[in-house]
Amino acid sequence: MTVAGGHRRGNATNQLNEPRSLFVDENQTMFIADSRNHRIVRWKLNDTNGEVVLGGLGQGNRLDQLSWPSDMLIDKETNSLIICDRGNRRVLRWSLSGNATTVKILLRKIFCFGIALDDQRYLYISDSAKHEVSRYKIGKQKVNVVAGGNGEGSATNQLNWPTYIFVDREQSVYVSDFRNHRVMKWKKDAKQGIVAAGGQGKGIAMTQLSNPRELFVDRLGTIFVAADGSHRVMRWPEEATQGTVIVGTSRRGRKANQLACPWAFSFDQHGNIYVLDHNNYRVQRFSLSDGSSSFTTKENWIYPGNDMGKATIQTTYAKCRAECFKDERCKVFSWNQETRSCSLKSTIGNGGEYDPNAQSGYREEDDSELVMKENWVYPGNDLGEATNQSTYAACRIQCFKEEQCKAFSWNNKTYICSLKSSIGNGGQPDPNFQSGFREEDDSEFVMKENWMYPGNDLGKATTQTTYEKCRAECSEDEQCKAFSWNRKTRICSLKSTIGSGGEYDPNAQSGYREEDDSELVMKGNWIYPGNDLGEATNQSTYAACRIQCFKEEQCKAFSWNRKTDSCSLKSSIDSAGEYDPNADSGHRGGKRE
Repeated sequence: MTVAGGHRRGNATNQLNEPRSLFVDENQTMFIADSRNHRIVRWKLNDTNGEVVLGGLGQGNRLDQLSWPSDMLIDKETNSLIICDRGNRRVLRWSLSGNATTVKILLRKIFCFGIALDDQRYLYISDSAKHEVSRYKIGKQKVNVVAGGNGEGSATNQLNWPTYIFVDREQSVYVSDFRNHRVMKWKKDAKQGIVAAGGQGKGIAMTQLSNPRELFVDRLGTIFVAADGSHRVMRWPEEATQGTVIVGTSRRGRKANQLACPWAFSFDQHGNIYVLDHNNYRVQRFSLSDGSSSFTTKENWIYPGNDMGKATIQTTYAKCRAECFKDERCKVFSWNQETRSCSLKSTIGNGGEYDPNAQSGYREEDDSELVMKENWVYPGNDLGEATNQSTYAACRIQCFKEEQCKAFSWNNKTYICSLKSSIGNGGQPDPNFQSGFREEDDSEFVMKENWMYPGNDLGKATTQTTYEKCRAECSEDEQCKAFSWNRKTRICSLKSTIGSGGEYDPNAQSGYREEDDSELVMKGNWIYPGNDLGEATNQSTYAACRIQCFKEEQCKAFSWNRKTDSCSLKSSIDSAGEYDPNADSGHRGGKRE
């Protein structure tokens, strides 16, 4: 169930916008780092609105402001929150019993992402730009690198964009190694780490992680980790070679038991897990005790056949469901109210049938990406021969299970189900058909119609029949930051950068990964003189100049001249700057002007 947000993105007190961190206290009160709203929200149990306790006054670097907070923890000894104020490159402490005047800066000039505190009161911080985790003693200046610190890479002594971290009682550090799609364990004083989960490439197999985020390790060494790219939370027992899914599925969705890029999670004292559903702008609560969140109930329905062993006697529907939940092979179950017979199933088979004495449940595969089109058919582009499916739902599931299937059409008179490799020309009305198509998750890319990015190619161009396929090629290559696809020639070119910012082309569609340069606040018709970081460069657009500043950690501001295309990066903005009708500038933090 939704316990916070869920009202689309926004900055109202009942909304969230790209939340990145979550903590639940002993009273089941949630603390949420509402990142794009630059605030920390406290959300009490059963409340429909949260309370802003810090920030929410616009992006800025005052003590009562935040800029893209990425993680936080509760320090019970001091009754305070410790916050990674990522956009301001600092770590803050805020008293839970105070106000903005009780905010203290603990650390400066660190590109923190994740944060943890051990029993000895050492503070651990992941620096994603330096690809390392450091340990600090609060109140001391001495810093020790405890994981990574050997440059960006995939060797066991390296990390690649570390995000969230966890420290156990032995001071072993567990790191979500985001771009290496693995969790690394670094024992105290170790010179290299151990792959504790994943490390088999990006994917949805049980042996794989896809862009790991928040993680937690229990006293048995079991790792719980949110996999952003596969829309699920997984559990990996110590030394296991594969994990199990405890929440979500391998595909994005908006239903109650589905997730869209989960970033963080927290447990309460009642066996519930709270998951921060980043791209659905909400927090979902799931019970882990009986599997109720994993199944959809079908009243007066039975799934015949496909039994897994002999039926058992279970006194309630809930107990039958729990039996299915315990067995990962069980996808469906049917329970008879009169005989109390509980049958576990490996599949729903032909979709089941009506039975007034039965209750059934099935693990709801996340086919929500298949968007329904009533009275519509997609002709052509068939994947193999059509099959007979008794219901639209059964046809949809066939498409969902076939990775190459991008659309399907089902005839409600003949029951013919045709799987499609594409929607072709978009289809046409037909009262005898119901169809569906995959709603691809392109959320990591920003689309540019009639636009092309010349140069900066990653290898040879390929031929892709659709824009979506070209985008998928870029998505699978971490080096790819942009792509261009030509509608006429079907040529797909992957790019290492957007270069000069691109140019108009009526035959092209392009896309780029939106780097999180939103912390750079624009100042129109303004220039920051002096404090240059090296020589100015030539950048054809303001956006290209801004990206140069974003990539340079020492860059605090920049100025770009529209006439000369000169881009100057700045180490500081000691003065307030001055009006210049030919210039646009930007600086880290503060409100847009």
